[in-house]
Amino acid sequence: MCIQVRNNLIIRTRNLDDAPQIFEVIDKNRASLREWLLWVDSTNTVSDIEESIARSAESAEKAEKYTLGIWLGTQFIGTIGINYINKISDSAEIGYWLAPEFRGRAS
Repeated sequence: MCIQVRNNLIIRTRNLDDAPQIFEVIDKNRASLREWLLWVDSTNTVSDIEESIARSAESAEKAEKYTLGIWLGTQFIGTIGINYINKISDSAEIGYWLAPEFRGRAS
């Protein structure tokens, strides 16, 4: 899945090749992300990200939840998730996080 949001901003499925870049952003921003994301302290290696990507692919295949990466050009800047999908009520929750330097920007 790939969504072109605007010229150089895309939301797309994460793949195993993305794991090092995703880990780097998380590792660099642990203090900021820790306040909101409980999983930050248990994400200590690129391998942890690879496992997360694999689990996300399985969940998406079952239409249980979706976790997508947000890229500005080729730079990973965060994730967006569609969680708690309820097919009966046609509802879900959306959550996201961005690296601090990309928060609050309109473009």
